[in-house]
Amino acid sequence: MSKLIDMHFHLDFYSNHSQVFKQINKLEQHTLCVTNQPEIFETCIELYQPTNYVQFGIGFHPQNAGKVRFGKASFIRNLSTTKYVGEVGLDFSNEYLNYKNEQIEIFDFICKMSCDKIMSVHCRMAEQQIYEILKKNGNRKVIIHWYSGNEIWLEKFINLGAYFSVNFNQKEGLIPRSLLRNKLFQDMEEVIY
Repeated sequence: MSKLIDMHFHLDFYSNHSQVFKQINKLEQHTLCVTNQPEIFETCIELYQPTNYVQFGIGFHPQNAGKVRFGKASFIRNLSTTKYVGEVGLDFSNEYLNYKNEQIEIFDFICKMSCDKIMSVHCRMAEQQIYEILKKNGNRKVIIHWYSGNEIWLEKFINLGAYFSVNFNQKEGLIPRSLLRNKLFQDMEEVIY
């Protein structure tokens, strides 16, 4: 079996997370476990030591803005303990548009603090703002999670140095594979172990 690299996985979404953690290590599947809040990152690190195959990213999901307080102190305190930041980003779909300003403020802060980190970025209907914030802050180690924007922004992200994670459930043809060449990673979000 070939070794897989999964750059976007939510271990904490599974009630049997201990079994899943063991299975990922047994399969020797390199996996980035992203988190939706800094406090969840802390809990994951308390439960599991990172291994050769499982690493944890500290994040704050944009859909949490306006609903859950961003644990800024927890983020700052834990940032130096990992090479990875995720899941972070912006989501300007109708359901989350009311919290646009909060999302931008939090994402900009995270990007300023994370220039040297590998980032898993959620981008939904916010391509321009994400691009501008990443460019302004010098973030170049970026993986766009489930990208669904147009080819113009896709090319801009590629020119910025971004990579992309795709999922088996993602619609075919959403990202023109010819543009990406060596810019794709596997994404196991919503895949049941």
